[in-house]
Amino acid sequence: MNRLNVIQAIVDKIRAKTYVEIGVRSGTVFLPLKVRHKIGIDPDFQIPRKAKLLHMVSFLKSKFLKMTSDTFFSEYANDYLKNGIDVAF
Repeated sequence: MNRLNVIQAIVDKIRAKTYVEIGVRSGTVFLPLKVRHKIGIDPDFQIPRKAKLLHMVSFLKSKFLKMTSDTFFSEYANDYLKNGIDVAF
């Protein structure tokens, strides 16, 4: 079982609505994950074009914040996480 499978199982079991991933980088886990609201935080996203096309709906519906996690939590978390986080990775 890989990280994606473990996280998806958790999301499904608790019926998670909001997922936050810190350090998305290439989107290997982030893009294929099926959850209503996804927020990705990374100072240097490197998501390949092929991955964007393969997971286009997920890519377009997600929020990508190009910044460090320290910046996110100190300056933006209150705005983006008003309803809390169900699962974080």
